[in-house]
Amino acid sequence: MVDVPGRRGPEPPAPGTAGRFGDVLHGSVTCPGQPATLTMPVPFRYRSVLGARLDGLFAADATDTAQRRGCTGVVLPAPE
Repeated sequence: MVDVPGRRGPEPPAPGTAGRFGDVLHGSVTCPGQPATLTMPVPFRYRSVLGARLDGLFAADATDTAQRRGCTGVVLPAPE
């Protein structure tokens, strides 16, 4: 659970899902038969620099991580 002052935090990312909560993107993979989640927090000031490239950056990072760890079934959030 993420503690965000003044707001109820989201449920932890669940395997098989993908999405966004504020400045955190999350996706999921299956690594040697076990579900796993991937997250990428993006501080506000970097979001303004990355802009439209943020989705591609997360996709590249998730794909690279999955390949290095022998994972399959990458699920990513829809482009923003």
